[in-house]
Amino acid sequence: MKKKNKIRVNPVSIRNTLTIRYNITEKPVKKPATIEDFKESLNDQDGYITEKLLSNSFRKIRKFNKFSISLSGGIDSSLCLALLRNNFPKAKITAISGVFENAYDESTHAKKLAEKFDADFYPIDMESIYTKMPEIVYIAKRPRWNTYNHLIAKQAKKFSKILVTGDGGDELFGGYTFRYKKFLDLLKPNDNWKTKTIKYLECHNRDWVPDQKFLFNKRIKFDWNEIYNYFKPYFKNQLEPLRQVMLADFNGKLLHDFIPTGDAIASYYNIDRFSPFLDSEVQSFGLGLPTKSKYNYVTNQGKIILRQINKRLVRTEFMPFAPVTLEQYAKKSYKDWNKNEHTSYYMTSCYKASNELRKISPAVVHIDGTARPQIVTKSINSELYQILKEYHKLTGIPSLINTSFNLHEEPIVQTPKEAISLLIKDGIDVLAMPPFIIYKK
Repeated sequence: MKKKNKIRVNPVSIRNTLTIRYNITEKPVKKPATIEDFKESLNDQDGYITEKLLSNSFRKIRKFNKFSISLSGGIDSSLCLALLRNNFPKAKITAISGVFENAYDESTHAKKLAEKFDADFYPIDMESIYTKMPEIVYIAKRPRWNTYNHLIAKQAKKFSKILVTGDGGDELFGGYTFRYKKFLDLLKPNDNWKTKTIKYLECHNRDWVPDQKFLFNKRIKFDWNEIYNYFKPYFKNQLEPLRQVMLADFNGKLLHDFIPTGDAIASYYNIDRFSPFLDSEVQSFGLGLPTKSKYNYVTNQGKIILRQINKRLVRTEFMPFAPVTLEQYAKKSYKDWNKNEHTSYYMTSCYKASNELRKISPAVVHIDGTARPQIVTKSINSELYQILKEYHKLTGIPSLINTSFNLHEEPIVQTPKEAISLLIKDGIDVLAMPPFIIYKK
């Protein structure tokens, strides 16, 4: 009689996976972050260093000329698409977006992003994140329930040999704002590490049930205290509470769930997987950024520094930057411009951009080859005229980018108080408010 293969079950692995969604006792696929890594030791006020590091990470995938990208329309994936296109201007890119029944549909915005960056768009209708759960359990070789990445990779294989994702963006740059707020609301000044851990797990209560201990038999000796002890290194230290949460998220879900599951999916479909947020240099720098670069306690907004970068890279083509141009160079810049059209002096008319303007000022040219300028003369606006004249002397370019004095979707600034508020929010770098010139520290 043929011997049956025995299935060896690890009781600790089962207990941990069915309680916190991963087995924290397994060796992580990447080196865990330390308390020192999470200390505020770096600064990148405008996000330019972070942007450069993210962009540089794409050098690792230069051998490819076709790319698939998981595109949700959120900050992480839209930034990945912008950086991907910037690094590979001629590559074929296919953006894949999943749409679940009875859920918020991000695909409309994702499609616009794909069109903006000249990528093909492929939506996938998904009945539920649980529908294909047996498949993801088989692929990951461990209990897993979210099949989204699995179904995206399954389609990506049809278009390219690599899938670009935004994995790690939430853990590295403060994306779990709904949990941060709940944790901070529960937090008390004198909470010890164990109380903080309990409150942290309360923010993840969809991973366990109130009568958790009754899920297991006597062989699996369930004890909440053993679970709490796993998190002791994350909450018994001198980091501020929110950074303790970020440390627990990074060393927990990211290293023990998202990365190994993503790797298993990629291996199963024989496809490369890449995320700029998992790059070692990006991670090393991102971990040390101050909390204010990641999370705003007042507005409960996360990924602050990524939002800054997105404003520069992911501006919709329906809202192009407009140029302000010296009158004596208007005819050279705009093919059908003439001096008698007074609307051009108030940024209300569009003109076909000349080849010269497209070459030296591409950011002000609309996707259809037009621009909406404000033509400036000395008699209409002497101060702005003088600024443009001096800039032209320095650069040979007679135009500057001209935009309204407000943040996106906010009212136009009308008072000194509103102007200073916009400066503080990182909308601008320097505020000229005669007779004062105001800089951010």
